[in-house]
Amino acid sequence: MRVRHLALGAGLAWAAYTWGAHLLTPACVWRGRRADRRIALTFDDGPDPAWTPRVLDLLAAGRVRGSFFLVGARAVLVAFNVWLDAGDLGIARAIARAVRESSGGLPAVQAMGVLLASRGVAQVSMNLLDHRRTPIPVVFDRVAEEARRRGVGIARSELVGLAPRAAFAGRAPASVGLADLAPGLYLDSYL
Repeated sequence: MRVRHLALGAGLAWAAYTWGAHLLTPACVWRGRRADRRIALTFDDGPDPAWTPRVLDLLAAGRVRGSFFLVGARAVLVAFNVWLDAGDLGIARAIARAVRESSGGLPAVQAMGVLLASRGVAQVSMNLLDHRRTPIPVVFDRVAEEARRRGVGIARSELVGLAPRAAFAGRAPASVGLADLAPGLYLDSYL
């Protein structure tokens, strides 16, 4: 088997190029033949934060057209945290228990209480396993209601990663504590 090396451009190091075989790089599989003037890139567990932007910049610089597909067996997971205005871990855990599906709460929601000691606040950290069943506003309103019942307010919310616009169910991000949500955090922007 012959192995060739193909320089991908400034700052992109070397990628080994193997005729008719696969090669694992930090987070993706490269496959193709140089003579075909095309290459297939596949990412396991999503794009790599270090390599994907570099590859996309290189493709753009060479005016290389591309097609991208997102394939999955499950709905998009949305990681969403609500910061309480108090540092009481017990309250955060109680709210998480009231919200998560496994304790009789909202469907397709996992939740836990977490203390952010360096900030002096507690948060309810959640995974929305299916935003179509339980969108962000439903979860936020439930957390806010449970917090009010316990005499605590909401400081702000946090979206960890991206979320589809549909996860907001027609509500403005500010209405769920995300006043400064950047447009680039909508998953739809990349599809």
